[in-house]
Amino acid sequence: TRAAVAELVAYAWPGNARELQNVIERAAILARGGKLAFDLRPHPATGEETTVPLPTAGSIVTETERRRRDEAAIVDALSAADGRVSGPGGAAELLGIKPTTLYSRIRRRNLKPRR
Repeated sequence: TRAAVAELVAYAWPGNARELQNVIERAAILARGGKLAFDLRPHPATGEETTVPLPTAGSIVTETERRRRDEAAIVDALSAADGRVSGPGGAAELLGIKPTTLYSRIRRRNLKPRR
């Protein structure tokens, strides 16, 4: 449809051509009744406002603390997603990162997602 094409054109495409290919392939696999639905995450260039809070006094985090916090976030997201890493409602979506990035972080930390 024209709306779907407009959505693809308006998206900022922060990745590369492979990202576009993956989005189209995913839409084709999940198509219902011959209609494609694109799963595009909000990106600052599309008008969606995303803010990263600036550090405040006393909020400096050591590398060890950051790693513990990151691992805890991964474990919490995996738990909330019932062990699923990718797909709608998966841990990667909950964390706002690509599934391949999350798989890499899981391997690095020797965590065990349910597959």
